[in-house]
Amino acid sequence: MVYSGPQKYPGASTAYWFQKTYGGDRMESNVGVLHTTEGTSVPSYGGGASAPNFTALPDMKNHRLVWYQHFDFDRSSRALVNKSGGVETNTMNAVQVELVGTCDPKYKTSWGNKRAGVDYIFWPDAPDWALAEVGKFVKWAHDQHKVKLHTLPQSQWKANPSSYGATSSRLTGSEWLAFYGWCGHQHVPENSHGDPGNLRMDKILAYAKGEDLADTGGAVALTKDDIHDIWYADLIPAQPEPYENKDWHNGNKFWTVKYAVYTIVRAGRETLARVRGLEKSVAGLSTPTVDLDALAEKIVERLGDDLADVVADKLAERLKS
Repeated sequence: MVYSGPQKYPGASTAYWFQKTYGGDRMESNVGVLHTTEGTSVPSYGGGASAPNFTALPDMKNHRLVWYQHFDFDRSSRALVNKSGGVETNTMNAVQVELVGTCDPKYKTSWGNKRAGVDYIFWPDAPDWALAEVGKFVKWAHDQHKVKLHTLPQSQWKANPSSYGATSSRLTGSEWLAFYGWCGHQHVPENSHGDPGNLRMDKILAYAKGEDLADTGGAVALTKDDIHDIWYADLIPAQPEPYENKDWHNGNKFWTVKYAVYTIVRAGRETLARVRGLEKSVAGLSTPTVDLDALAEKIVERLGDDLADVVADKLAERLKS
């Protein structure tokens, strides 16, 4: 039945209501499309000419989303390109949600004098509270309108700017017509935008399904892409001593996780080789008044203590800084 279920999301403001100006088509929404506004406030949407059904504005201080509704849930909105001669987009049973914030990596940490995570959300790194808030909406859409708790594989939520244009993640016309569930602007045919980037839709759906993410600190299992990104991320401050050679720190202020593990393993192997060399040298000594086995043990013990002291000192310096 067309236009079934409640049409207003509980608590959403209708301060920017555009349905009187742009009537749209009545439909039964069974697809959800997520966007990012690429700004830090609710857009004007040209007076409604390019408005979605909903806009979610992060309240950073109170860790909640403030919802604004512009059209009924089952009324076509206007945030997608719909080319003539192709498939329908805005009117193809698609409810659309704009998330205020960005997926542009230029603003991953700061945007002018604003700070990500403090003044705005960089949605690929969205905090769990924000993902949970979107999850509440997704659950409501499922419970009240039967929008499936389904999405494309997380690997198809590509990072901006690789998500822009005619990518392998963008659905064909026939795939779009057969799709039910939640996707991003980057997946809709006839469109070129790449938002909302590599948004963690898997986590949003986990919250919508009521999965208890608290046991793992709000986390879900890492994907192969996550592991790859962590392995190659510049996270660990480079240690210039005793490996001041470029061969060790590669001229960088930070090491990738991969390089740090490699450095630790290499240093360990070299230390072990030195210890074994000392053991061999001591074992070759010959004197009637010295217990060579005891001497060798003492030397190895002393080397171990010295190495432990060096590691402890370096860790203390890092913690102070």
